[in-house]
Parts: sequence; C-alpha cells; structure tokens
Amino acid sequence: MELVYRFRDSAAANVKPATLQSACVRALSSWAAVSNFRFRAPANSREINNIIIGFHRLSHRDFHPFDDPLGILGHGFAPQDGQAHLDADENCRLGHSSDTNAVMFSGIGGGQRKWTPTADDINGIRALYS
Repeated sequence: MELVYRFRDSAAANVKPATLQSACVRALSSWAAVSNFRFRAPANSREINNIIIGFHRLSHRDFHPFDDPLGILGHGFAPQDGQAHLDADENCRLGHSSDTNAVMFSGIGGGQRKWTPTADDINGIRALYS
C-alpha cells in the first residue's frame, strides 16, 4: 500500500525543520522495510495526502495541547484524518508496545536511541496492517 505524506507548516522547533523532516523520512523508511507500506512525498500541491505530519507547541487548535518538554511526545488521529502531531519541544517518538526494547514502547530513557524496529515492532505493524 502506498501512502503519501507531507509536512504541515509547524511551530519553530529546537531543531531545524529539514532535520526533523529527514528524521521522519528515515523513520518511514524503517517501517516500509518491514511492512507492506510504501511512503512518498506528494508529486504536487494538489495531490491528496494520507499522512500530514506537523510539529507543534502547547495548544495548537486540536483540543489536545502539548505540555512542556519531557511530557507528551505526540498524538495521532484515525487513518481517515491522517494527522500526526509531534511536540516541537521533545525528542519525539510515539509508543504503544509493552516491550521496553521496542521503538514503539511508550517511554525512552535519557540518552537512549532506538533507530531500528525490533521483532516486536515488526510483528506489531504486520499484525495491524498486513
């Protein structure tokens, strides 16, 4: 399944927008490598987007405000909406796994990095979307 993503104009983050976008593209590539999804940027401004990624701060008009750093990392909406909001004040990652080693675990230790999906992550995305 091919999904088209774009980046919404967002809050000024602590990191350059190009760096944030590059990190998101690498993350999408990691998921594409272990799932049936293929991700690409839109060919033009009129193309329909499946995923809209934005980096926001505090209250950002969706009734789900972010807090200060070290709190809420991000939230997303149902596939029909396709929006993914990440807190511009955080080193972002979202979580839903009970495996503490998984990329999709709900927390991450200071200084810890998780770049590659684990077996739990791979099994999870395949169970949900294959």
